[in-house]
Amino acid sequence: MKSTNYLRALIVLNALFLFSACDENKKSTTSKEIQTEETGNDIVNAEYKVGEGEKPNAYEFFKATDEFSTLAKAFDDAFKEKSVAASVGVFTILAPLNSAFESLPKDTLAEMFKPENKVRLAKILNNHVALENYPIKQLIEEAKAGRSLYMESGEYLPIEYKGEQVYIAGTKILKSVKIGNGWIHFIDTVLMLNPEYLKIPSAQKNEFL
Repeated sequence: MKSTNYLRALIVLNALFLFSACDENKKSTTSKEIQTEETGNDIVNAEYKVGEGEKPNAYEFFKATDEFSTLAKAFDDAFKEKSVAASVGVFTILAPLNSAFESLPKDTLAEMFKPENKVRLAKILNNHVALENYPIKQLIEEAKAGRSLYMESGEYLPIEYKGEQVYIAGTKILKSVKIGNGWIHFIDTVLMLNPEYLKIPSAQKNEFL
C-alpha cells in the first residue's frame, strides 16, 4: 500500500513540476516576469531563464527563487525519479518559505529529510497542492461560502477571510503569483498532516454523498 501511495504522489507532483505552456507571442529566451494578482498581497517579480516560447513551471520557480531553496530540496528528495515526460493541468500550491522550515524543531526537520522518510515527505508536500485553480479572489469566495480547500493529501484545509487577508489552516497567504497554468501562494508555515482535516466539512458533505 505504501508503494502505491508513493507512486500516486510521484505522478501528481511530477505532473505539477513538468507542466508548461507555450507562449507564441514571446520568443525571447531572456528572463520572464511573473504575473501577479492585483490584490492586497504584495507584488512579486522574479527572473527565470526558460526555453524559447515557454513559461516557467512551478519547479523552475522554486529552483530559481532563493526563498524556496528548502522547498526545492524537499521536492528533489521526495521525487527524484521524474517519470512523467509532459502533462497538462491546473494547480494551486501553498508554498512554504525557507523561514517556515527553519521554524520547525531541528529534529523534525532532520527526520523529514531522511531517505527512509521520503514517502511521508511526499505526503506532506501533497498537503500543499490543490488540483484546482484558486487565485486569491476565488479563495475569498470559498471562505465566504464556508468551504474548505481540498488538498492532494486528502485533507480539507479551512479557509478564512479576515482583515482583508486570506488564511489557509490558520496560515496567512503572504504573496501570490501565477506561473504557467497554476497559482503559487507564499506561506510562512509548513502544513504538517493533521488527522482533523481528513473529515469532510459539513458545508461540503452533500456534494460528496
